[in-house]
Amino acid sequence: MSRMLKWALVLVLVSPALAFGQGDGERIFGRCVPCHQGNGFGKAGVYPPLLAHAPELFKGSRTYLINVLLYGLEGKIEIKSQNATYNGMMPNQYSMKDEEIAAVLNHMLSSWGNDRLLPKDFRPITAGEVQAERGKNLTPLQVYNIRKDLKLD
Repeated sequence: MSRMLKWALVLVLVSPALAFGQGDGERIFGRCVPCHQGNGFGKAGVYPPLLAHAPELFKGSRTYLINVLLYGLEGKIEIKSQNATYNGMMPNQYSMKDEEIAAVLNHMLSSWGNDRLLPKDFRPITAGEVQAERGKNLTPLQVYNIRKDLKLD
C-alpha cells in the first residue's frame, strides 16, 4: 500500500469530520436539516430559508439569531425580499452548549454563499456571546417581538 494511501486511510479513520471538510457547525446543523434542508432552502410556507436570509437577520442584530436558537420563535413572519410568509414554530435549542450554538450559527452564516452577504468586518459569533444571552429566559413570543422591533419583516 502506498504511503499516500496509508495517510489518507488514517485521516479518514481518525478524523472523519476533518477528512470530509465538516466542522462542528456543519455536524450540529444536521439537527436543523429536517426543517431548513441541507442546502438552506427551508420548506416553502413552512420553514424559512437560511440561504440569503440569515445574513439579513445577522445585520439586524448579532444577538437575535442567538435568541432564536436559545428560546425558539413563534409567529407569522414575512420575508419581503423573497415574497414569502411563514407561520410556524422554531423549537428552542436551549439544551445545546454555548459552543455548539456559536458553531452552528457560524456555519449557517458562512454556508450556501451567505458569507458573501455578510458585512466586510464580520466576526464569528462566540460562545461568550451565547452565554451572555442564555440567562434571559425569553419565550418564543418575546423573540418574535424582538424580530418585529428590529423590523426584520
